[in-house]
Amino acid sequence: MSIENNKKQFCQLCNNQLNGNESICPHCGWVQQLDMDEPDKIHWSYNFVSYSKAKNLLSEGKPLIPDFSDFLKCMEIYSELEFFINDNHFGIITDSDKKIHFYKWNETDTKYQIYSNIREFANKATINGVLLKNLWNQVTKFGTAS
Repeated sequence: MSIENNKKQFCQLCNNQLNGNESICPHCGWVQQLDMDEPDKIHWSYNFVSYSKAKNLLSEGKPLIPDFSDFLKCMEIYSELEFFINDNHFGIITDSDKKIHFYKWNETDTKYQIYSNIREFANKATINGVLLKNLWNQVTKFGTAS
């Protein structure tokens, strides 16, 4: 085994020690990034907030969940996303024509919403008649669709 393989690895965000070669910090959930040149940008790395924002959330003791603006940026990067509000599971799919499909998980044949683009989605997507952007602070879990 080389010395480099025995080198301790630390999380870029919380600075806690990582176990072995893992890329997801078991302490804060940050996915380690190779490119840290743009700390205010959301990268294709399964971190859904920028490094700078994650540092602020961590210092405030808050989970690394994107705000609505960050969520819209994630929609430009990932074609399938999911989130939970009050134990209700929702999905977003961006199709090859850039149309946004928004639905409640396992209920795709009812209340299915389709929007022409992200801007229309941001301004019109609803859950039970309430705009999603007004409910976003109730999101408890967020990620790529599984």
